[in-house]
Amino acid sequence: MESESVRQLYDRYVSTFKPENATLTAAELAHYYQWCNARYLPFLKDVPKSAPILEIGCGHGRMLQYLHQKGFQNVIGIDISLEQIELATKSGLNAECADVFEYLHGTEGAFDCIIAIDVVEHFTKQELLRLFDLISRSLTRNGMLLLQTVNGEGLFPGQIIYGDLTHETILTPGSMKQLLTVSGFRTARFAECAPVANGVTGIVRSMLWRAIRFGADLARLIEVRKTQDIWTENFICSAKK
Repeated sequence: MESESVRQLYDRYVSTFKPENATLTAAELAHYYQWCNARYLPFLKDVPKSAPILEIGCGHGRMLQYLHQKGFQNVIGIDISLEQIELATKSGLNAECADVFEYLHGTEGAFDCIIAIDVVEHFTKQELLRLFDLISRSLTRNGMLLLQTVNGEGLFPGQIIYGDLTHETILTPGSMKQLLTVSGFRTARFAECAPVANGVTGIVRSMLWRAIRFGADLARLIEVRKTQDIWTENFICSAKK
């Protein structure tokens, strides 16, 4: 269980740290949907529209809204931040304020898919071992976990690692695979959170990013005779039991 001081941070997460979450414009939401189409939807293509889906750390509900837009009919979100849950429920979304450990206890085999976007970094290593065990138990056979988290191997990880007082543990694709393996997951796929090539600006950013990661790979190859696949400050992972 988190300390009282950390609980206070979550209780006022929107008003003290993420005020922009309270007022998303239509343009901002459309941009987010484009991002989801490019980065998340490919992982969800085999999930039936009627499948029970849980989003952990749903925040104000924009991912829940996206899933509904894509036709997923059985979606629920939980978050420890009451402020964010109030925003989600005001939008008519199925969301509730709950501690993830308490919520997952007794939900064995209840979900075909569990989603955790920008969640993992808010737990200690000991908590993560317990959390991923509960997630594994809560998934059906062949169920999928889809997550996004901070990349400790990114080019500039410090601004995210230290940019939020609630961040506890920063992983890499390697340490994430280690965590997944000991939690009973048998397969894992990883992807960058690279710029999406939509419009002129997006195409230019995407091309420049490919050049930058080539240079980063070259520097790493020269230093330690290794390269890596994920250079973005966050990475996406999908894993199946």
